[in-house]
Amino acid sequence: MSFIKKYRNLIAVAAVFAAVTAIGNMFIGLEDIAAFSDSARQQNELMPILASALFVAAYIVVAALSLPIASILTLAAGAIFGTFAGSALVVAGATIGSTLPFWLVKHKFSDAIRMKYPEATNKFTDGVDGSEELFLLSARLAPIFPFYVTNAVSGLSSLNLRRYMAITAFGIAPGTTAYVFAGSRIEQAIASGSLLDSSILIGLAALSIVSFVGAFASKRIRDGKLSGLSFAKQMDS
Repeated sequence: MSFIKKYRNLIAVAAVFAAVTAIGNMFIGLEDIAAFSDSARQQNELMPILASALFVAAYIVVAALSLPIASILTLAAGAIFGTFAGSALVVAGATIGSTLPFWLVKHKFSDAIRMKYPEATNKFTDGVDGSEELFLLSARLAPIFPFYVTNAVSGLSSLNLRRYMAITAFGIAPGTTAYVFAGSRIEQAIASGSLLDSSILIGLAALSIVSFVGAFASKRIRDGKLSGLSFAKQMDS
């Protein structure tokens, strides 16, 4: 009970985010994504540079504000731009967008967070001291915490913006590529009348493998190098 009372604000934010995500997924189906993608793809054929720039700009806003439609946009990227171009655009948008909460925590709210949660933040910073890159990489390779949680708590570390962006882009690339590939096959799956299209299954299998390998690597890194993940877990509770 004391834990819930102490972190009630964080728990409330996480609960609201999860609820909005669930509601959004209930009302947006694969057919909606395919219809939107078809229209957007036509625009991309006419004005590819502008279409790419607008997509990245939209993804930056979604990632920066942690809006619960990132997975939908990621699937749409595959349907609109194809696997390779779509993956590059998503990685670029997600990486740039994630810098806003990182920067805000690091330069605006770090002191306030440390004052409110002194024990947890000290444990976190002591645990990742000297292993900040490994902490961020492990969190990006396997989504053990929500994207927005990793963005925020990374601002408490000694990572600078350049290293943060480089590790984020590298860490999210494998999972993003698998997800975008699945999105590139949505229309074929709908046309065949079954979501069990072999290409969709391959994409989902690849995503599962990436997540498993990332989780395994994360555990090894955490066990061998880090002891400061408890604060991130508390923020996700």
